[in-house]
Amino acid sequence: MTTINFISSCPDIEILNDVLFGIIDPGGRAPAKISRLASEIWVATIVNSLGVEIIFAPIDNCAYFNNYRKAADRVNKLGTQPEKEKQCDCILAYTGSIIFIELKSSQLNGAIEQLLQTVKYFATNSQLADIPNKTAYAIRPTREYIAKGATSGYKEKLNTYGVLLKEKAPIVIS
Repeated sequence: MTTINFISSCPDIEILNDVLFGIIDPGGRAPAKISRLASEIWVATIVNSLGVEIIFAPIDNCAYFNNYRKAADRVNKLGTQPEKEKQCDCILAYTGSIIFIELKSSQLNGAIEQLLQTVKYFATNSQLADIPNKTAYAIRPTREYIAKGATSGYKEKLNTYGVLLKEKAPIVIS
């Protein structure tokens, strides 16, 4: 499996092989989390019928890209908060595959831009090109798919990195 070094400092990484689980977004500055109970609170549903080993890695509010962490360390000196880069909520990775996931509680505005920025970072700073299966999802709990008009232009941009934007959920591990 390809190593994704920059997220290794995040304490919330999990390795699991559950057949069914969900991903929740606690909100605020808390990173996305795995949920095995209370499916009614899941934003994304993951079906892993083969029981393969999956790495869950929260990204937003956990792994910081480029110079954000360095800039955040300078907040006290400058008295201002640096703007955080756009990042998707989490990734799932398993043998030969990576899935980028953005969770939204209501509107999907900006969700696909967050996915695209995360994909760009991975393409520049890891071996994304070496991973054969790359997909991305923007999901909200009430309608687990993206309205077709919301993806205009982004499918092509993601595809330049070999990432397929999927418009329907649940996320099926195969």
